[in-house]
Amino acid sequence: MERLVISNSSTAETAGKRAIELRDVRVHNLKGVDLSIPLGGMTVVTGVSGSGKSSLAFDTLFTEGQRRYIESFPADARRVMARLERPDADRIDHVPPAIAFRQDAGRHAGPRTTVATITEVHDSLRLLFARFGKIVCPDCGAVIRHENAGTVREAVASLPEGTRWQITFPRRVASNDVAAQEQALRERGFVRIIRDGRTQTLGAATVPTVQPVPKRSKRASKSAANEPTSFSEWLVVVDRLTAGKVDEARCLESLETAFSQGDGTCVTLVEAGSVTPGETRQIAARDWGGHRFSEELRCGHCGIEFIDPEPRLFSFHSPLGACRTCHGTGTTASLAAEGLFDSEAPPQQALLTFPSGSSSDRVVQEFLSDAAAAGVPVDRSLSTWTDAEKSLFLEGLRTTSNPRKRAANDKSAFAGLRVWLRELEESTHQPGVRGILRAWRVPQTCPACHGDRLQPAALAVRLGAFHIAELCRKTATELMTFLTDAEQSGAHALLPPAAAPVREEACKRLRALIDLGVGDIPLDRSLRTLSGGETRRTALAATLSTALVRALYVLDEPAGGMHPVDAARILAATRALRDRGNTVVVVEHDETFFAAADHLVEIGPGAGLDGGRVTFSGAPADLAAAPGTTTGPWLSGERQPAPRTSRRNPEEGPRLRVTGCRTNNLQGIDVEVPLGSLCVVSGVSGAGKTSLVAGSVMGAAARLIGRPVARPADDARAELIPPRRGQIPGLPFEDIALVDQSPLPGSLRSTPVTSLKAFDPIRSLFAQTQDAQIRNYGPSHFAFNASEGRCPKCEGTGRLTIDMQFLADVSMTCPECDGTRYQSEVLQVKYRGLNIAEVLAMTVREAWSFFSRHPKVVKRLQTLRDVGLDYLPLGQSLSTLSGGERQRLKLAMQLASRRRVRTLFLLDEPTTGLHRSDVATLIACFDGLLALGHSLVVIENDADVLRAADWIIELGPGGGTHGGRVVRQGPRE
Repeated sequence: MERLVISNSSTAETAGKRAIELRDVRVHNLKGVDLSIPLGGMTVVTGVSGSGKSSLAFDTLFTEGQRRYIESFPADARRVMARLERPDADRIDHVPPAIAFRQDAGRHAGPRTTVATITEVHDSLRLLFARFGKIVCPDCGAVIRHENAGTVREAVASLPEGTRWQITFPRRVASNDVAAQEQALRERGFVRIIRDGRTQTLGAATVPTVQPVPKRSKRASKSAANEPTSFSEWLVVVDRLTAGKVDEARCLESLETAFSQGDGTCVTLVEAGSVTPGETRQIAARDWGGHRFSEELRCGHCGIEFIDPEPRLFSFHSPLGACRTCHGTGTTASLAAEGLFDSEAPPQQALLTFPSGSSSDRVVQEFLSDAAAAGVPVDRSLSTWTDAEKSLFLEGLRTTSNPRKRAANDKSAFAGLRVWLRELEESTHQPGVRGILRAWRVPQTCPACHGDRLQPAALAVRLGAFHIAELCRKTATELMTFLTDAEQSGAHALLPPAAAPVREEACKRLRALIDLGVGDIPLDRSLRTLSGGETRRTALAATLSTALVRALYVLDEPAGGMHPVDAARILAATRALRDRGNTVVVVEHDETFFAAADHLVEIGPGAGLDGGRVTFSGAPADLAAAPGTTTGPWLSGERQPAPRTSRRNPEEGPRLRVTGCRTNNLQGIDVEVPLGSLCVVSGVSGAGKTSLVAGSVMGAAARLIGRPVARPADDARAELIPPRRGQIPGLPFEDIALVDQSPLPGSLRSTPVTSLKAFDPIRSLFAQTQDAQIRNYGPSHFAFNASEGRCPKCEGTGRLTIDMQFLADVSMTCPECDGTRYQSEVLQVKYRGLNIAEVLAMTVREAWSFFSRHPKVVKRLQTLRDVGLDYLPLGQSLSTLSGGERQRLKLAMQLASRRRVRTLFLLDEPTTGLHRSDVATLIACFDGLLALGHSLVVIENDADVLRAADWIIELGPGGGTHGGRVVRQGPRE
């Protein structure tokens, strides 16, 4: 999520009289766009994927807002923050203050990011606890505060009249320092002390007699110096008083004396039978109730010290508040090896859960050699082992597997899997071996904070009966009820009137979560555990809860991949923004947004170089009849989804039955997935779709085909249901591929051509040219991931990221290489008239024709054409791809890297960010996969995909705790 608030005087004018004026915009693939966007309304921008929608909305409108905000700073500040480049346009006028919501908001959240932190509800709670919370001792339950003479006087004011009580202060005295302490106290005017349960009068001062010191040996002197000295606590009596019969000035003076002489600590003693909170001690055979008061935050009964509450103390992002054991994540990782025996595979295959490499293969082989020498049957399937063999394999015969710590001929001294994994974790840094460890590392609740993420000092502060972690475990609905009740009028109100602004800010953000349908999610839920729809709606709530008026909100497909019920909630929240006087620009393909828009813009007609033009700008009702548009024929019904070419009857083929699915919120459901068909899993956001497909189905299917599952999501089991006719000739699938919404692998320099490994043969072609050979350039000189030929300033990214301190980071074109990524000398080498940067600027379609004589390049690029990404430039950064483009690129990577075996593909919302024309291309790609014998399970709510499905599983009926059940499953008809 990116947010930016800009101060702009032009927004003070009436929105209805003006519009955002864009003239001759040439950002990215936009071809001199002229456009007027009305202020104060909702404008929807649509078009096929890659047509230039984001270039218009974000790289032009939002970027210009950022630039103008920086330009409003004083000259000294601008010199520090660097100058931002202006979007390539002749004129951009009347841009209001801007806030942007990007499609991948919240997707790259860290382990400490929760629903409460991303919506800033946690910030409000931290302020409430720091300002209005009370410190409660976790051992005795006493309220801890800074004490002084006045607060102690208030505490004893309620004593019954005639009650005797004493004011004292503690003094810690060593056994060899008794006489000196008595003398010092007498000199200060104190007469009585309480020691060993008795009140004693200090004797008169005596002059010590000097005695000759006998000579001691050095050894005896050293022994005497090391003798332990015992300590005892005296209570020095300052005053003895009777409740109701004492002058208040005398009482306050005595209390101040006790605090000053006791180094900030005062102890009151009240005779038994009175209301005396605290410990009971016996003095002269009579019981007295004692209570210890301290100017420091220290429990008088338990002696535990606390620190002053401040907002940082309640933040698990801060070293001051985070738990020392888990560092604020709430979980720790441990190595668990028991899941190994769920596999039908032999040990070699089971241990190499991640893709094997030379380093991991070597390490595993060495370990298995030791195991075989110890008598472990490593040549047999793990499921056939006896309990004794399993125990030997796990526990071993010794305590270390390090060969340097044992004799060279002691091959039978086998350490066991647990010790082996632990030592790999401590000593190995090779990527392949670390991959093995990741497979066996299981998260568990932190044993120190029990998942609360904070240190004890923060959890000791309470608001009513709750500490901050307990409030964050509530849902948005429950917390709003608590905060509303906490401000009730009367003496029992938890929050005083001064807390009203902070409480209202928290309730405003909680209301945004509730309105978007995610009010039933616990606020301490990690964003990494949410579904894609829940993540986007949570991040959107943070954006929509800002109280700006006459601002510009730029939203990137907020309803992408959503169920119609969830999309309706988002539309209502978006219209509420507009009704408050804001200008809303939404990049969206949902037709319900078209109908609700005040203005509609289509960018097209195609993608990449074929796009970048305004094909329609006007009232939404006029789009269906507008000529030359891509969306109009779909709205008018002139264009319909093409019929499936490989539709099959799923009830006649083999099916995968998965039983006992309990991942996350699944209620122990049983599902049937037809193989060789298109199975679509639908339902509202949070219903459990991702939990079912990426958790239960994937884990159960992996165990069925013998693939090891080190960390199964649940105990779901899979079995094959044979077809109606004949038997199953072997397993219907031999591999599993998950194509989800996780970030694409690679760095900031990763591009489509590098992800598909098509750049290697291209670099080899450049290295074979005559100019390259004259300059002694090899393939690495044409790689922007290597230092030989890339630009040293941007390190091959083509762009520079500027840290904006308290604002979101911004990116600008590298001024040294002008975005080409390479040094000027490398760009002088050309292949067929083009240098390497010009080749990277080509689209996949252009490059496919340009390298048509080179099968290694064409074969890789063909997979991008198959999934409808032939409009992408070869060198486009993966970070700039939309959600739908990322999904299709992942699918292309799977197709390019996999052997020709039947595969069960699991896809998570692949139509996110796609126009209906792109969805039609994707469905045709599905047909091609099914024709090759693959199986597809797709999480999707898109109507066109549902129409094309062979089998539909609907989960619900609601989200979160209200979901996790099968509403319907069976053939589409």
